[in-house]
Amino acid sequence: MVIKNALILDEDFNIVEESAIHIKDGRFHKIGKNLDLNTEGEDVINADGMLAMPGFYNAHTHLAMSIMRGLGEDLPLDEWLFKKIFPLEAKLNGDIVYNATLLATAEAVSAGIVSSTDMYFYCDSITRGILDSKMKANISLGFDGDLTGKFSELKKVQDLKKLIEDFHGINNDEILIDTSIHAEYTSKPALCKALAEFTEQKNLRTHIHVSETKKERDECIERHGVSPVKYFEIQGLLGVPATLAHCVWVDDEDLDIIKDHNATVVTNPVSNLKLASGICDTKRIVDKGINLAIGTDGVASNNSLNYNEEIKLAGLLSKNLRGAENGITLRELLFASTRGGALSQGRDDAGIIKDGYRADMILVDVRMPNMYPHNDLLSNIVYSMSPQNIKITIIDGNVVYKDGEFMHVDLERVRHEVDEFLGSL
Repeated sequence: MVIKNALILDEDFNIVEESAIHIKDGRFHKIGKNLDLNTEGEDVINADGMLAMPGFYNAHTHLAMSIMRGLGEDLPLDEWLFKKIFPLEAKLNGDIVYNATLLATAEAVSAGIVSSTDMYFYCDSITRGILDSKMKANISLGFDGDLTGKFSELKKVQDLKKLIEDFHGINNDEILIDTSIHAEYTSKPALCKALAEFTEQKNLRTHIHVSETKKERDECIERHGVSPVKYFEIQGLLGVPATLAHCVWVDDEDLDIIKDHNATVVTNPVSNLKLASGICDTKRIVDKGINLAIGTDGVASNNSLNYNEEIKLAGLLSKNLRGAENGITLRELLFASTRGGALSQGRDDAGIIKDGYRADMILVDVRMPNMYPHNDLLSNIVYSMSPQNIKITIIDGNVVYKDGEFMHVDLERVRHEVDEFLGSL
């Protein structure tokens, strides 16, 4: 594939004009101005008036919750979970989770998302949905509860082992399997320790909800005498590569622990505001040298997978906390949404447009009124851009979305299946 006449957002987040990109075997092969490329036999995209930039990495989500959009409005997190979400989740099955995942992947790729870090159950169905949609994902089966017998004999452990055996690294790492503890308040120490040991033995990553609400932090201190971050360190779950979702209610000691273990913090601004959980101080995190990534959380607590909203809101909230001149910068936000997210997933060869890296990218129409003029194109990306500007999404060198068309998802069929399930409740 050859993309010509493009503006390019390079690895240092500078704009390179009138450039071409040659993609070969799913990777960026040649990039630059005045390239002498033989286009014979190649798919050629004329990107005149478009910006080529890395795709977005949604570092914390629950894709199958797409069917819960609009459910349980105006409730705080604990009531929302226990009164609305958990009861519906008890009625789910593999088929509806598969179709809900397809619905979410269609929304995701149209929003420029190339890979997601997902935590849920019926993970084989989620994985099939990801593979069929040609997106990428880190998928984790959420563990909760206590450990009363042998860890190896738990059904979830058997399911997790099968997931790893069947899917981990499949299709050149299209799917990576992580482990996951849902949260401190839903899990006991023995289970956390056992999962930490399993994760280390299998050389996997882990994904955890951490310090999302003040109530969660306060009650953890009452139960264990330490914060959720310290609690998970004690259990060994920070001794493996860890993605920590939310981290709204953390102090400097918590951040020092996170930094010491090279864990990633994922901010989810829309979900946190919608559930009145609080505001993550993203600037404090990046100033500590911690890898920051951005997530949408699930559609149930966000209402959309509009990744541009997350980037913009993360910037606005940081300015509100610290002052306009002291908030998180444009480049820090762009890094978090692309390279930072890729690193959080263990995808070290992705997240930037550079020779040899994975060809995960989007083409953005920067001639549309909301993206013009180009006084500061980085500012336009962060504060003006929306999914309507995303014309093409490319994952591993393959076009998965173009001008409103989904190449691998039959939306009409998916909508029918979702309506059938919801109508049966």
